[in-house]
Amino acid sequence: MKRVIFICLLAVASLIACDKEEGPKSTVATGEITIDNKLTFNESSQSFAFEAFSIPLGKKVSVLSGQSDCITVGYNGSTAYIETSNYNNSFHLYGSYPNAATAQTEFENLLSVSVTDWEEWANPVLENQIWIFKTSERKYAKFWIKSITPGEDNYVKCTIRWTYQSDGTTEF
Repeated sequence: MKRVIFICLLAVASLIACDKEEGPKSTVATGEITIDNKLTFNESSQSFAFEAFSIPLGKKVSVLSGQSDCITVGYNGSTAYIETSNYNNSFHLYGSYPNAATAQTEFENLLSVSVTDWEEWANPVLENQIWIFKTSERKYAKFWIKSITPGEDNYVKCTIRWTYQSDGTTEF
């Protein structure tokens, strides 16, 4: 009888100690960030560079960092645009909206997308647009252009609200 109890306890202990195998975890990251095309001096490389927004990392990085799937904003004197460092057709204009309230509602209600046509860059970028972004690893983000502020000498500042889905689905 003691042997049966011991074997049962050993079996239960083994089951408890085993790691439960789980599927891939979905990580949805979201936030708001302002990016611009101001050149800054990078001490480590001793050169001037733009800051970029790394969508997978969810933070600003130098364009010299070698990070893939970063976006930068540019301005040609009349039109703002957003480019990526991944050299793929990665942008899809989901929609343009007449005001911030409508854009915010559409952004929050945008829970899933199906996109077949992608552009090399987001152009032109206007306030209250929603764009879909595809990374080089086929992971997806949505971002809402909250504001565009042009300045002198082709300077531009862009505030975006973004959501990144790291599991490879197009569900936010």
